Amino acid sequence: TALQNSQHALLESPTGTGKTLCLLCSALAWQRQEKGRILQQHKDSPQISQQPALQPGEEAPPPSNPNKPPVIIYASRTHSQLSQVVGELRNTRYRPRHAVLGSREHMCIHPKINPTVAKQ
Repeated sequence: TALQNSQHALLESPTGTGKTLCLLCSALAWQRQEKGRILQQHKDSPQISQQPALQPGEEAPPPSNPNKPPVIIYASRTHSQLSQVVGELRNTRYRPRHAVLGSREHMCIHPKINPTVAKQ
């Protein structure tokens, strides 16, 4: 599949056919499988990481984890579309941690950015 081969996929279907939920659930299933694979690798081969000695004045490199599970980011043009997807996900077996971020229009309190604040 495109996910397993790190390739792009282009799909087309009419509005209301469940494209978003179908693709999101497929991606979440893949993510779950990857998390399981990574955990199994850690159980099968525990590795002790050895850091090279630092010279005086040298800083340690930031920690990195190449075996971190993939992150799925879903973005939408409108807040109502995001809310609809979050609601639809509740009817599936997936309960991903998520955050819905609003735009400047909805969240900003500066009157020049959000004219509705100036009216209050």
